[in-house]
Amino acid sequence: MKPGRALIGGMILFSLFGLGDSAYLTWKHVQEASPFCPRGGCNLVLSSHYAEVWGIPLSLIGALGYGIILALSLWAYLAEEPEVRKALSLALVFSIIGFLVSLVLVYLQLFVLKSICIFCIASALTMTTIFLLTLFSLRALPRKVSAETVKV
Repeated sequence: MKPGRALIGGMILFSLFGLGDSAYLTWKHVQEASPFCPRGGCNLVLSSHYAEVWGIPLSLIGALGYGIILALSLWAYLAEEPEVRKALSLALVFSIIGFLVSLVLVYLQLFVLKSICIFCIASALTMTTIFLLTLFSLRALPRKVSAETVKV
């Protein structure tokens, strides 16, 4: 079994979950309908002016991000070195961006809107998990050994 394969499998699963979460919110946005929200607060968060960027729902941007990470995770899962490292490095870039955006959005929910959207929190936790899985997957790969570092 390739090093980090289980971690990459986790990236795939969490990307699928994040994609489903974001796609559901995008679908509800397009329908102009309220999502099912067991805790309440989703409507306030999802109808705030922070829910769109230049008229594009953040949930759609999130779905695209999760889709890209999913594709990169599948590439990493199926590829051999050095392609695995390339795919994971690109996934790391997208997961860092997603993680940082999630931090800002959670801050806005807690301290500006003073309302919590359970779907948004789930997405933030999902992206954080993907970010950590990507880091651990890269660390699990064997280090490149150059001829200079090998003593004969």
